[in-house]
Amino acid sequence: MTYFLKSDLRLVKAISLGALLLGALALGACNTVAGIGSDVEHAGHSLEHAAEAASR
Repeated sequence: MTYFLKSDLRLVKAISLGALLLGALALGACNTVAGIGSDVEHAGHSLEHAAEAASR
């Protein structure tokens, strides 16, 4: 049976915490990009409607 040293456990915990934080940051970045894309799409539809109204 293999036993971990306290320093090994600290290293495993640090790596796990780092991976968790990086995952949360990546998820936040994806949500931000999706939100920006949604805002741009909404603005595009608004411009289309404004152009149609102006051409009448």
